[in-house]
Amino acid sequence: MDLRQIRYFLAVAHERNFTRAARQLAMTQPALSRAIRSLEHMVGAELFVRGPRSVELTDVGRVLMTEVSGLDERVASALREAQRAARDTSPPLRLAVRGCDGGLAGRLVEECAARLPGQRVDLVFTEPLAQPAAVRSGGCELALIRVPYAAWGLASETLLTEPRVALLPTHHPLAHRAEVNMDELAGETVVMGPVSSEQERAYGAGADLRDRPWREGPAIRDSLEILSTVGFGQAIAFVPGSVLPADTHPWGIKVVRVRDLSPSTLQLVWHESSTSRAVARFVRLALEVSDVVMARHSASVSTVPAAAVRDAAPDRATSVGGSAAGTALETGC
Repeated sequence: MDLRQIRYFLAVAHERNFTRAARQLAMTQPALSRAIRSLEHMVGAELFVRGPRSVELTDVGRVLMTEVSGLDERVASALREAQRAARDTSPPLRLAVRGCDGGLAGRLVEECAARLPGQRVDLVFTEPLAQPAAVRSGGCELALIRVPYAAWGLASETLLTEPRVALLPTHHPLAHRAEVNMDELAGETVVMGPVSSEQERAYGAGADLRDRPWREGPAIRDSLEILSTVGFGQAIAFVPGSVLPADTHPWGIKVVRVRDLSPSTLQLVWHESSTSRAVARFVRLALEVSDVVMARHSASVSTVPAAAVRDAAPDRATSVGGSAAGTALETGC
């Protein structure tokens, strides 16, 4: 006896009519009759009393009905559980992320997890300069990296482009302004994070669009050091608005928009030779949910309006290419 025969038997027993049961099963009535006769031959007794308009179960048929009722659903449930177990044995994807992008990365993973049941994605917090190497070496399958970076050997998709803002100590002469331009910040001392090229250095100083005078300030390693250095009046900083805490006043910092400062671009990066279907699925879903993720993240960070981020977003066609939410005070920014 196979599962199809049980389905045929149950359909006839429920419908009490061969014609209606055949219609439900999308088969012909003669084929269904032959299948039931074959089952009766296997059992060694008739299962139905056949009348001109309906059929009734025999005593033997009622015994069989009691034993096999729900078997079809139990088999389907067992198959679903086996498929879920197979997905759960898939190795997790590792996403390299710097600490100050932890909150954004956490929301991205949460949105994708709802659409990728059984696929775990682990956040691996790394220093900014270590992110490309982590992907090239296979230590991580994916990374969220802020442009510019050393992109050789890597493929990418742009998830987000947002304005950078200036962080000024509250006693700075321009701290009362809502918006300034770069000429007004000429000659300022600017904090400098870890860099691997002159291009990255110029970007960090806000001198990448055009050369301008500036002084290199204290070397910082994370967001906490940025806030502390600016708050103590040792330097200013240029950062993407999405990495800031909602309230910078306790740090003695004023956030000021800059009209002609280059934006910050966040890319999802993977090895250019990757053939992983899991990586491809995650990249595709990340692109689909990136707008939703950014809107929710911006709503939780009131320093820069969400509209400003959306206005800075590029046309996707021109682009190349469970977890806990982080905060701006995490290391590795």
